[in-house]
Amino acid sequence: MNSRNTSSLKRIKRNFINFAIPVSALVLIVGNLVWEVVRRNLDPGLNTQWPWRFSVVDSTVSANLVVLIAGFIIAREQFAKSTSAALVFVGDPAERSRYLDSVWTESVSNRGPGRCVVESVRYEYTTSDGRSQTAIGWLEVVEFFGKRGLRLGTHYHLANIGPGVTLPASTEKCVALIAYRWELLRELDSLVVTIRYSDAAGDVYERTQDIIAPAHEWLRHATPERSRMRALARRFVGF
Repeated sequence: MNSRNTSSLKRIKRNFINFAIPVSALVLIVGNLVWEVVRRNLDPGLNTQWPWRFSVVDSTVSANLVVLIAGFIIAREQFAKSTSAALVFVGDPAERSRYLDSVWTESVSNRGPGRCVVESVRYEYTTSDGRSQTAIGWLEVVEFFGKRGLRLGTHYHLANIGPGVTLPASTEKCVALIAYRWELLRELDSLVVTIRYSDAAGDVYERTQDIIAPAHEWLRHATPERSRMRALARRFVGF
């Protein structure tokens, strides 16, 4: 049984050199073109007076530049779409991590046509007793779990994905982001991961996903056989 959950994606910024500069130039050239068209339609005597005599580039050159720059921007957008990354999260309660006998594994892969270069990975959590923390790194998560008696490699596995890690394009191969046992699931209501990454066009995105809530949702809709397994876990670990 695979579970894909709702996740959010937002573009943080575009590449300044190949987007902001051309758009700014297009706005200026369009403004100059409008100015030249207005000047050409004035009475012959007015265009020799200030400010109507002011001219930077004539209307013919301005029109050609508008077409050229607009074409570049359209081509850039097509290139960005054809090389964009697409991070997909996949949760599987049946998959067993090679690190420990987990009850849930959440993996991530890049299914888009372009590469994905990770810039940062941040976490925020909410515990079962209502405590929460936002914008923390991998080390802070591990330290917090340790204070709750949860040991990395014993009760859970959490991949340390740092800046510069590249997820190849158009691959079915998944990277196991987290795998955990009942003990960790009992302690947390949610654990949200935010992955900031850049694509081949230089645009920066953020993909956010709750990697704990899907397991709770699965348990609420589990089959009777798995409900008995949950009761057994409750008996031994207090879940």
